[in-house]
Amino acid sequence: MNLPDESDILMEDIIDSLKSSTEYNQYISVLSEIKRAPELYNRVAEFRKRSMEISIREDVDFIKENENLQSEFADLLINELVIDYMSSEMRYVKKVRKLRDRLLEGANIDISMIE
Repeated sequence: MNLPDESDILMEDIIDSLKSSTEYNQYISVLSEIKRAPELYNRVAEFRKRSMEISIREDVDFIKENENLQSEFADLLINELVIDYMSSEMRYVKKVRKLRDRLLEGANIDISMIE
């Protein structure tokens, strides 16, 4: 059985710190509210899924498809709870990305061959 080393312990501390952050708690709070309205939750999930599909496809006109998607979900995108959810999620994801970027930068891994 392998005992956790110092870096494993520090990673757990970082995860605990993230989960006690304002950004995470706001995100979880609003997500819980949306989940209490299954129809709203399902529509948000559908919007996010289709938005992601558009963003990764190379064979579509991104701007046109995104405008069509936003038109289709216009009522959803003006819902205050949905706006709060998407904003809180974005703030939390930015925090996680910043941590990821700092970790990769500090790890000194040579990725020049893939750039």
